Amino acid sequence: TLLLIKCDTPANCTYDDIRGLWTFYETQRSFDRTVDCDTAGPTSKETKIQLSFPNIATDEYGNKGVWTIIYNQGFEVHINYRKYFAFSDYATNGSKVTSYCHRTMPGWSHDILGNNWSCFVGRKQKSMKPKVHVQAESELLNQGHLSFRNDVNLIRKINTQQSSWKAGVYKHF
Repeated sequence: TLLLIKCDTPANCTYDDIRGLWTFYETQRSFDRTVDCDTAGPTSKETKIQLSFPNIATDEYGNKGVWTIIYNQGFEVHINYRKYFAFSDYATNGSKVTSYCHRTMPGWSHDILGNNWSCFVGRKQKSMKPKVHVQAESELLNQGHLSFRNDVNLIRKINTQQSSWKAGVYKHF
């Protein structure tokens, strides 16, 4: 039996999709790390941040920081003694995924010491067309009737390519 475990969001946003001028709409900065950003309340602060090549973040007051895309799932910004992280927004309809790379899902922010948590959503100033793709795992689900088998050739290849750990066959599988 094939067991499918999903670990990523299905969003598919590139560096070029994220780069640009963003507005972060942030709640009050009075929470701790347990804050639930789906229910955090109204926003009380707006911050404009330009995300530029290669990884420069500049806010509306000229403060400089850095940013990075997290695979194709979301992005993180460090600026003015705060850290912001959010996943890119998306919607699913069956196996069809629509990525809204010009906006984020509710994300988290805190100061550099890990205090004064808040929630925020990001909106890119320049709107863009949503990106649509089909999830590859829907193809795997159609193969659910397949049984697991140990692949000794793959195990051998793994072990000849590296020596930091050893792949093997586990009897309980």
